Amino acid sequence: MAVIIQSRRDSSADWTSANPILAEGELGFETDTRKFKFGDGSTAWQSLPYASTGKRRTEVILGNNTAQAISLSGMQFPILFWVAPASGCTVRMSTSGGSANDQEDFNTSDQNFITLDAGETAPTTVTFQRISGVGTTSRAGVEG
Repeated sequence: MAVIIQSRRDSSADWTSANPILAEGELGFETDTRKFKFGDGSTAWQSLPYASTGKRRTEVILGNNTAQAISLSGMQFPILFWVAPASGCTVRMSTSGGSANDQEDFNTSDQNFITLDAGETAPTTVTFQRISGVGTTSRAGVEG
């Protein structure tokens, strides 16, 4: 019999608005930022620190037609790339260096995660650019 374990999850804004107290050891996951916290049974969400994976994490905020490059120097496998476009926006992720240059566009209907595993040649740089849509900012980042 398969066992499914689900943690509490919501957007950063919803967590902040509700400001719940998580049970001791309970995991709370922000679906838009990919960050998480562990409860201690007495501290409200806004006062809890984010948990650390021990890996380097870089996040960028993308306004209208902006691009941000992130160096991947020193990243550890697996490397996780993630994109959270604002509603109606498209974000382009481009990699350079390593064994290949690649480019992929993401919108809100895509599965916005790419994992690069050990054994693959890591690119040296990733660039995120918001190429369509206006208004609300989009987020993107890398962890490894």
